Amino acid sequence: MRADLLAEEWGVIARFLPAGWRELARTTGALKRVRRVPDADVLLRLVFLYAASGLSLQQASARAAAAGLAQLSTWR
Repeated sequence: MRADLLAEEWGVIARFLPAGWRELARTTGALKRVRRVPDADVLLRLVFLYAASGLSLQQASARAAAAGLAQLSTWR
């Protein structure tokens, strides 16, 4: 899928989220360190990829990398 289309779709989804949700990600501890996941937007997109789409962690990681969101590893 094209990056511009993904960004546009994410913009539509983000408009439905409550005001201040990005700040809440930090204050509630959902986003503590920003190493591989740079911000709350990417974190929520990863959650959607994994939970809402029914993908495995490996599949969600691969799709995140392909979309240029984050470089993650499922290895421990």
